[in-house]
Amino acid sequence: MALGADPSVAWSLPPDWPPGSADAHLDALLRLARRSASSGAALADGVAALAAQSRHDATHTATAAAQRAGY
Repeated sequence: MALGADPSVAWSLPPDWPPGSADAHLDALLRLARRSASSGAALADGVAALAAQSRHDATHTATAAAQRAGY
């Protein structure tokens, strides 16, 4: 971005990225970064909330897998 790249391009997946291969958390992070770049909003709070959601999702997934395995 310091070299003049447009934030909407700099904070997007590369054009050759396989469609559908990015997970929801990566998409959310890129949206946060684009929003921050265009509005000047702080990125840290959004990233902290996204990290908390990611941890919650991972815990939920692991718990569900353990229950299916009989633990």
